[in-house]
Amino acid sequence: MADLPDWLRIPDGFASSGDPVESNPFQNGDARHRVWQDATRQAEEDWARVNSQWMSALSPDNLFEWFPSLHAARFSVWAKRGVHVVWTDSAVAQYDDWVVRYANSTLKELADFFERRPPPFSRDNVLVAARNAIGERVQYWKAEARRYRAEQEMDERRRRSRAATPEFWRDLRTEFLRLSDLSVDTHCGLLGDEPSRAQFKALARRGGVALGYALEEGFRTWLAGLAKHLGESRSDSLHPNRVRPQDLISLGNDDYVQRGTDGAVVLEGDVWIEHVSQASAAFCMVLETEAFANQSSSSSVEASNNQRQINDSAPPAVVATPQIPEARRQSRAAVIDPILRRLGLTRGRWATKAGVDPSVVYDFLAGKSKPRPESRKVLAQALGIAELPE
Repeated sequence: MADLPDWLRIPDGFASSGDPVESNPFQNGDARHRVWQDATRQAEEDWARVNSQWMSALSPDNLFEWFPSLHAARFSVWAKRGVHVVWTDSAVAQYDDWVVRYANSTLKELADFFERRPPPFSRDNVLVAARNAIGERVQYWKAEARRYRAEQEMDERRRRSRAATPEFWRDLRTEFLRLSDLSVDTHCGLLGDEPSRAQFKALARRGGVALGYALEEGFRTWLAGLAKHLGESRSDSLHPNRVRPQDLISLGNDDYVQRGTDGAVVLEGDVWIEHVSQASAAFCMVLETEAFANQSSSSSVEASNNQRQINDSAPPAVVATPQIPEARRQSRAAVIDPILRRLGLTRGRWATKAGVDPSVVYDFLAGKSKPRPESRKVLAQALGIAELPE
C-alpha cells in the first residue's frame, strides 16, 4: 500500500504532550517535585482535551479565529502548571520571566508553522490576533501567580497562628491590662508616656507574631487586626479619624472630617483607637476563645480516631449528636488533612491544583457546603483518592 499523502496524515506532533519543560526541575525530596509531577499529569490530560475540542470545532468558516484561540488555550495549559510551584516572592518574579518567554516561544512556533504552510489568509493578521490572545493569557496567569502566592502566605500565617495556645492569649491579655491608658493614631502613632508606649509596642509585636506575621510586621499587623475587630464589633473605642471624637464633624453616611485652623475641611483616612491597651486585652480574650475552640476540635478528632482504632468491635454507644457542620468539619479534616500533609499541599494549593475556587475547598473543610459533583470529582483526583468524604 502506498504511503499516505502528507495532507491526509495525522501530524507527528500529535504524539507530543507539548510540554515546554522537558523534565521535573525539582529534586526528589523537594515537596515541589511531587506537586510538579502531579500538575504535569493533569496538564498532559488537559492538553489532549484542548486539542480534541479544537479539532472538533475546526471548520472553513472559523479558520482565522481558530489558530489564535487554539494556541492561547494550549499556552494556558502549561502556564497553569507553572503556577502550582509559585511558593515564594522570588518564584513570582521567576514565573513572570518564564511565562513571557514561553508566550514568545508559542508565537514563534505558530509563525514557523505558517512559514512552512502559508495560510489562505493574511499571515500577519492572524499572528497579531494570536499575540493579543496569548498576551491576555500572560496577564491572567501573572495575576493567578500572585493570588496563589498570597494564599500560600495566608495559609502559612494560619498554620503559625494555630500554634498560639489559649494560655498565651490569656497571659498577653493580663499584660495589656497592666499598662496605663493609651490611645493610638495609625497615622501619628501611640499617644501616652514613653515607658507605656515601649511596653505596648513590645506586647503588640508578640501578638502580631502569634497571628502569623514576621517580627518586623508584628506591631503594624496587630493594630490592623485590632482595628478590624473593633470595627466588626462596632466598638466605641474605634473612630474613623485620627482626631479626638469631640473634634469630629459628621458629614452623614459615616464620613467624618476635621476643620483646620483656617476653617477648611481636612479629610483624614486613618483611625483613632482610644483605650488601646484595654481594647487589645479584649481582643486577646476573643483570640483565646478561638484558640481554645481550635484546640478542642483537634483533640476531638484525635480522640475519635484513637477510639475507632482501639474499639472497632465494641457495640455502638449512645452519644449526643454534635452540630452537623462541626461533625462534618471534623470527619472531613480527619481524612483530608493527612493527605494534604503527605502531598506537601496547603488547602489553597489543593484548590489551584484541582482548578476550583479556593472558597470551595475552605467551605467544604469547614463543613459548610457540599461541592457540586464535578467539583468533588476534580478535588478527589487532585488528591489521588476515589472520592471525597461526605
